[in-house]
Amino acid sequence: MQRNTEPEPAGPSPSPPSNTMELQVQPQPFQPVVAGRSVLALQRERTRKMQFHDIAPYFHLPIVEAAEKLDICTTVLKGICRRVGVQRWPHRKVKKIDRQITKLMRSGNGVWERNE
Repeated sequence: MQRNTEPEPAGPSPSPPSNTMELQVQPQPFQPVVAGRSVLALQRERTRKMQFHDIAPYFHLPIVEAAEKLDICTTVLKGICRRVGVQRWPHRKVKKIDRQITKLMRSGNGVWERNE
């Protein structure tokens, strides 16, 4: 009969495989309830009611900043834009026009006269 002379590995010995399935439950994030409705439900209702005039004052901002100021995520803001007919967030277009106006005003060609 031969003896095993290899040292046993240090540390805890592995547990034998279990035939039972262990169920791990992940805790759900806490959602406060206001007037019998969750905050998420209230936010959905608020964003569902948003119209063009609610988002237009933020066109001069990048979409991320506008979403932060409106207290919604960018995906929701994009959804609102598509629903009200804005296909692309106009920040860059507005910024470009502002730069052109400033450039014209500095060059002196910014005199806006109407020739009749």
